[in-house]
Amino acid sequence: MRRLAARIAVGLALAAIVHYTMRSKVHFPLPPEELYAVATEANQTTFDLPLTDAREQYLLVVSNVARELENRKISLAVEPVDNVALLPYSHVDALAPCPLRSDPGFYTSTIVTPVTYTSHEAKRRTFWLHVGGSSTENPGAYRKIDAQLQGRGQYVRVYVDRDDRLPPRTVDAIIEQFDHSIRPMAVKSLGLPKDIDGDGTFAVLVTGWLGRLDGGAVSLGGMVNPNDFETTLEAPFSNQADVLYLNANVRPGRHLETLLAHEFAHAISCSGRQDHRPLLFASAKEESWLSEAISHVAENLESDNWTNLDHRVARFLETPDQTPLVVANYRSAGLWRAAGPRGSTYLFLRWCVDHYGTGLLPALIYSSRSGIANIEAATGEPFEELYRHFASDLFLRTIETSEHSTANSSCVDLPRIDLASPLGKWGLAGPRYDSWELSDPATAEREFQLRGTTSRYFIVSSSKIGPRRIHIASSPGSRLQVTLVRLPDALPQLHLETIPTDHGKWKLVLSNSSGTPLELSHVAWDGVDNRSGDSHRSPRCFTEDQLMTMFDDACLPGGGELVGQPQERPNWSSEPVTVQVVARDPQGRRVTAWATLNPMKAPVGVADAGTGVLRR
Repeated sequence: MRRLAARIAVGLALAAIVHYTMRSKVHFPLPPEELYAVATEANQTTFDLPLTDAREQYLLVVSNVARELENRKISLAVEPVDNVALLPYSHVDALAPCPLRSDPGFYTSTIVTPVTYTSHEAKRRTFWLHVGGSSTENPGAYRKIDAQLQGRGQYVRVYVDRDDRLPPRTVDAIIEQFDHSIRPMAVKSLGLPKDIDGDGTFAVLVTGWLGRLDGGAVSLGGMVNPNDFETTLEAPFSNQADVLYLNANVRPGRHLETLLAHEFAHAISCSGRQDHRPLLFASAKEESWLSEAISHVAENLESDNWTNLDHRVARFLETPDQTPLVVANYRSAGLWRAAGPRGSTYLFLRWCVDHYGTGLLPALIYSSRSGIANIEAATGEPFEELYRHFASDLFLRTIETSEHSTANSSCVDLPRIDLASPLGKWGLAGPRYDSWELSDPATAEREFQLRGTTSRYFIVSSSKIGPRRIHIASSPGSRLQVTLVRLPDALPQLHLETIPTDHGKWKLVLSNSSGTPLELSHVAWDGVDNRSGDSHRSPRCFTEDQLMTMFDDACLPGGGELVGQPQERPNWSSEPVTVQVVARDPQGRRVTAWATLNPMKAPVGVADAGTGVLRR
């Protein structure tokens, strides 16, 4: 026993020496765009930055990777030091593309067996739908729906609530898209759900009740009830049928195609997990965040339509520090219809699919695991390291040129998403960040809140050279993760200010503190009345020629300032409005700037005149 203890002690000592030696090999300046993990202990860390050049800029990503959703306080502080002594850095190797087996039959052929019942050709059929108001375990929360068969394709039957009317062209569109697009895509990439009711087809029920769930407080375009794939449950809790539900307001078009792809992926997931459930548990449900992520990525398998994703991605990028990724149950967390978390989980899994291929999707679907354990088993990587790469790449992909974006190195052929370009109706500008000027005494100390699995981004610089020591600490209950990346040399700095004017309008002021000229790419903003919900947001995005309605010149010279023309205030909201700007330098690299316009803030003697002026 003593010998074993001695060997363990020697091993630990050697490990400590190796760790120290590896840390001591970190040399400044760090190579640009390489990830470095900053070691933390007891949810705090202290590290030094040499800062030998006033043009140096670093990306600092401060994350809370705890699974609990509660806000935790994070404090930052900086002080000058005489010498660099604390370098608790370790280089983070890039994740090379590693495509998984893409044949869903590999997961289903020997395990999933279809349930067979007597096939029937029902013209009328009864379904039970949980309409909300109380728990799913309360039979009184379900409504009986009498439905009429309105159309049948080779693989799908479309039923319509007898209280609703659906145009024949919409029924035809559902059948056409399902038989010729949705199902073939699933066969190739995801697999198929079991024929639970034995009728040889998949069922689609169209009902207006999806527009008035929870007493009219919730409206859904579509949904799937996992219990419908449970053959051990009786009505009203389960219809014992392979079925998805659509709102009666659906109409032919690309959004219908996206909606069908999303909900059919949910059906495949619910069915596929049944035969992979743990033996000791009655339920095989996937956690909300990963279930929605799979269905959102399935939309990319089907088309390049972003109507179900653009606003969700935009909302996450606007508040990455308050939009959690890992949420086991959206409803119980009060985030059921929140847009941001859905944008977060989509971007995370899409990032994983770019590295591991579409074979990652069936690996997640046909699994007995759920949530973080599922993603770790499928990728072979610890979740915290996946999250570190993902969070950092969100920003690094933003500043890259369109031609050299890391999205182009994806191992899958899916619609590309550019985080610094318009997406659907929304203008993206990567994740929102704070500028941290280390030599400014006013910002020497900072405090903020981070929810679980969220990040805050800082662009760190100093107008005065010399070593700085940075302290970061988080409150108990958090799980601090810190990543440092040196940004490319001579990357310009863009600054944005929103100014209310005397005549009820507002204007933008852009400034460029570097000597490099910048060409504006787009300006975007939106607002919302919190009483109306996220669906009432009204985005604005100005690109190319439209920029001339805001500025007399779309070029911002080095060291210059560009003052925008007065704009009408957003009249749909009294809430603060987030404004973002994206510009390119002569090398094609993108830079972004963010600001908040408070419509209720009183103007401070700023006239409408004198705008559209370029000052150097």
